[in-house]
Amino acid sequence: MTAPASHRRILSASLVGTSVEFYDFYIYATAAALVFPALFFPASDPTVAQLASYASFS
Repeated sequence: MTAPASHRRILSASLVGTSVEFYDFYIYATAAALVFPALFFPASDPTVAQLASYASFS
């Protein structure tokens, strides 16, 4: 059986990893909504550009 200190270390490593992953998800989603349509699809219809940037997100 593992010691309680080892459990805390595993829990904190999982918390840090999950936080970094969700932060990355949030930053990319925000950029896909605000920056990508104008940057990568400037000549397109704004709605089509928005949908194309969301398609790159998935």
